[in-house]
Amino acid sequence: MKDKLNFSSQSLLELEFSPIDRGYNPLEVDQTLDKIIQDYIYYEKFKKDAVPYIRTLESNMKTLQDNYHTLEVVKASYEDRLKYIGDNPNASRENIDYIKRIRALEDFLYKRGFDPSKIK
Repeated sequence: MKDKLNFSSQSLLELEFSPIDRGYNPLEVDQTLDKIIQDYIYYEKFKKDAVPYIRTLESNMKTLQDNYHTLEVVKASYEDRLKYIGDNPNASRENIDYIKRIRALEDFLYKRGFDPSKIK
């Protein structure tokens, strides 16, 4: 089966058969109808294959939209938490790294049985 249609809607509208004594040439009409049938078979196969593919794409799009919404919410919460860092000339990413390091050290102390808040 080929992947190209024989007719467009316009070419079907402009289609003319060669007249003979009592109507049209039957061989010419049969050949044309065979091509139209091929077009319909191609279209039906295309539609059968396209519908599940479209459903998959729509499902993927819905998932991505949900993920995008979730990320927007997370982003907004981070922006709210970090909104004053840009205003403070002493704040930087380095400060955040220090906080992470302090947190790791505190966790280490808790695992060893010490409460870091009570160390002076």
